[in-house]
Amino acid sequence: MDQKFKFSPSVFGSAGTVEQSSYALKAVSKGSTSVGIVASEGVVIGTATRKTSELMEPRGMPHVAPINTMIGMAYSGLSGDFRILKNHAQRCSIQNNLSNGSAVKVKEVAHCMAILMQEYTQMASARPFGVSLLIAGCDKGVPHLYDCSANGTHSNRKAIALGRNAGICTSFLENRFTESLKIEDAIDTALLALKKGYEEKEAELKEGDGDDEEEDPMPTEVIQIGIAYPEGFECMDSNTVDEFYATSTYLD
Repeated sequence: MDQKFKFSPSVFGSAGTVEQSSYALKAVSKGSTSVGIVASEGVVIGTATRKTSELMEPRGMPHVAPINTMIGMAYSGLSGDFRILKNHAQRCSIQNNLSNGSAVKVKEVAHCMAILMQEYTQMASARPFGVSLLIAGCDKGVPHLYDCSANGTHSNRKAIALGRNAGICTSFLENRFTESLKIEDAIDTALLALKKGYEEKEAELKEGDGDDEEEDPMPTEVIQIGIAYPEGFECMDSNTVDEFYATSTYLD
């Protein structure tokens, strides 16, 4: 009987799980690596997109995007699903401004996204979003970072990694994170976490292929960074990312 209803999004399996949600989380684990770090004066979020071809332009597909002037979002998973969720977050922000006459809070955006994502885990003729989100911003000068999982849960974080090699990056962040991190230090930490996860994966792939060559370094063009300051959210331009990455590679 369990196998008969295995693909129904609103039916629990024998292990107490919703199979479609498990598939969505698996899609996230194969997506680009994303990290988020709360600093003393803001929040840093970033991603490292894996190049599938030398003809690919990694920065041509935004993985870090603003929701409004104060809040930004990054993701791991399916890019098409992210576009839908980004548009929903922007509508949520606009509707809050029109209804309440005040700027939406970071936790309100996270709550709004989590509700929608959870609804899709039990909606007929639909599948869950194959995306997990990082939502960063400052409320009255206080930095906040939330993650929204593909299964509809959300939580407040000090630092977190999502997507491919999330475990490797999370272990690195646990060793490096401190409450007193400055923005520049948080950017370096984020870049090094992404670099470590990227190069560890390269080594695993080549080991499986029987290739004894050294792992390839993470190219700078795959990196995208966003920073939530108390004054607003901004996506870091590629030249600044390149400069930070050139120096951070020597800090590990």
